[in-house]
Order: sequence, then structure tokens, then C-alpha cells
Amino acid sequence: MFIKTQAQGEVLTVANEAIVEEMGNYFVYVQLTPELFEKRPVKRGQTDGLRTEITAGVSEVERVVSKGAILVKLAQAAGAIDVHSGHVH
Repeated sequence: MFIKTQAQGEVLTVANEAIVEEMGNYFVYVQLTPELFEKRPVKRGQTDGLRTEITAGVSEVERVVSKGAILVKLAQAAGAIDVHSGHVH
């Protein structure tokens, strides 16, 4: 059995733990300032099990929360922070 493969040029990837799933939709948290984060919907592409291609939603110049994204989500859900105007440490 064989499968067709295709090499791709440079693609934008993030660590899998940076991606947060909510009811079938996927998000990352983008750092706008040292203390301000924005929840951003993204479209996922291929994954190697550790990193996932992002095909839409963020650019390569933006800072994405790669460790602790779930903590940002949980703090937001608990009302501890507002990702659009909160102060996070």
C-alpha cells in the first residue's frame, strides 16, 4: 500500500498545547501587550503530533501563548481575567 505525499514550503505551526478547543472550534491566545491577551479563532492544518499547522487566524509575527494556554482559558472562564482588558501574571 502506498500514499501520495506532497512537500510543502514554509508553514506556520504552533505547539499543540497552544491550541484550545471549545465545542469543535479551535483558538489560540495572542499576546497583544505584556499583560493583554486576545482569544483568536484559528484554522488548523496538518499535525505531526507535537505541532499543528495554522492556516488562518494568526501571522508569524504575532506572539502566541504556547505554554499555559489552558490556564488562560480557565482563568477567563472563572472570571479571574478578561483576556481583552485583564492583568495576567
